[in-house]
Amino acid sequence: MQFARTTVCFLMSAGAFAQSGSNGVYGGYVGSERWFQVMRQSAQNQAALAALGRSGSGSVHVAPGFVEYAGVVQFPGGNPFPKQRLPDLRIVCRNPAADGVERAPWLDSDNSFYTHLKRGETYDVFWMYTFGGREQFGTITISRTASSPQRSVLTYSPPAPASSERRTEAPAATGPSWRDVASLNPDVFDLSSFPRRPTNFEEQKIIDAMESARGPGADPLLKADAHRRLANYYEARGLMEKARLEMQRSKYWSK
Repeated sequence: MQFARTTVCFLMSAGAFAQSGSNGVYGGYVGSERWFQVMRQSAQNQAALAALGRSGSGSVHVAPGFVEYAGVVQFPGGNPFPKQRLPDLRIVCRNPAADGVERAPWLDSDNSFYTHLKRGETYDVFWMYTFGGREQFGTITISRTASSPQRSVLTYSPPAPASSERRTEAPAATGPSWRDVASLNPDVFDLSSFPRRPTNFEEQKIIDAMESARGPGADPLLKADAHRRLANYYEARGLMEKARLEMQRSKYWSK
């Protein structure tokens, strides 16, 4: 599986903070001392402490051995997700014996999130897609001597599509023409070699296209596009017969 490229850039530790609302990530509000003060009182922090077996009452706002963490996800090429809606975020420690709690921090409208991470551990960052598939796109390492809080920026660029997806046609089809494709049932998608749950961004896009194409009254062009995407997916994996039939279904709806 091809992962998206990511960059993790740690910016400033707690020692550099003043009581300011503009000393956060890139000099902004997110990750500033004022931002952390607000987050410490939030339901997110209470849930994080509860998951780690701690109480957020009194002056306790981070579990021993952990640091507060402010992250921001950036998209160098623009937000690539349908309707700009981000998938859920998941953060998992590579050493579950040290930290077995999977994080599911809330992404705010500015793509920022807040959580607690353990010193001396490395965490993988995933998108969690609609049907349970995951795409890893980042890694965060907290040093054993890290001060709290920590801040960083993660960048996400979707994986480049398979070379064949850039084409508008599969290889020239043999067998029945698109006019005879009704016998293939053009309303059906052949998912016999497609994963039940998406494992990457390309597969999630195909699922989204199929969802848009299903149902009475769906636009024929949406149906054609969904079948074409599935055909290109199969072609890129050498499943030429499946690709040919899906492309015929696409042609049926595009005529």
